[in-house]
Amino acid sequence: MTLRFAGDDGRVFEQSGASFAASGDASGWSPTVSGENLLVELSLPAGQYPENFSLSIPQLSHLDISPTASARDMMTIAIGESDSCQNDIVCRANPTAGFTNAAKAVARMVFTTSQGSFLCTGTLLNNTNSPKRNLFWTAAHCISTQTVANTLQTYWFYDAASCNGNTASSQATTLTGGAFLRHANTTRDTALLELKTAPPSGAFYAAWNSAAIGATGTSIVGIHHPSGDVKKYSLGTVNGLSTSIDGKSPLYRVVWNDGVTEGGSSGSGLFTVASGGAYQLRGGLYGGYSFCTAQTDPDYYSRFSDVYSSISTYFGP
Repeated sequence: MTLRFAGDDGRVFEQSGASFAASGDASGWSPTVSGENLLVELSLPAGQYPENFSLSIPQLSHLDISPTASARDMMTIAIGESDSCQNDIVCRANPTAGFTNAAKAVARMVFTTSQGSFLCTGTLLNNTNSPKRNLFWTAAHCISTQTVANTLQTYWFYDAASCNGNTASSQATTLTGGAFLRHANTTRDTALLELKTAPPSGAFYAAWNSAAIGATGTSIVGIHHPSGDVKKYSLGTVNGLSTSIDGKSPLYRVVWNDGVTEGGSSGSGLFTVASGGAYQLRGGLYGGYSFCTAQTDPDYYSRFSDVYSSISTYFGP
């Protein structure tokens, strides 16, 4: 059985019934599509008859704007209207290879729960499996159940077409099909997914470091989709190695000196730069208090090192 979904822009997304069965779930959400109309086409295998088949649509999630436009969680915001102090990834002067590669590992996330559709950010992680596994790091407060993981849609190379431009790059690619939930820890706010569909050509598998960050003052970089906008980056330092907030613990506390985070940045990677120039993921954004009007107020990130022992088998033999 195959389901096809299309919106007003004519793009068609295909999803197999097997993708639901593989997750042990007989129900699931379609990909998000643009426009006021949703066309659903059901294709049955030879020998199967429509009169013997039942398909129901018990819920609909209607976004206020196109899923390819920018949004802050479920609020209407246009591309380019995340906070004014955000740094467009395309504007960085003389970016290193490490920075460029890490940016290609970061994807915008759209997923659906019983409360509606939401935005977060995730990072594709390197591993030594052959073939390579499509491991994707984010936050448990974004996705912590298989039912929600099944709804995941990712947007790759969702960057501005030009520095501070108001259109997305022509290279932007949408990936549907959801993910397998491999790990979720709601106290530490960590989640590891495995994408059911391979990321597009050119996506980078980011480096990571399973050791804890050892000193305050360590320089860090955040790469994220604030308010679901095109990709941005923030620069700062760690000023707390083991802190807690809202019952989440332990977390890194960071302060920014350039850029901030917003809704939609949740789950995005916290990177340090290794001696060879590689950007290494060390955690994911839980949340915090930074705003353009309060840039030095702290944000909080999960610690990859704390859960690595429970997820290490996914990264290679």
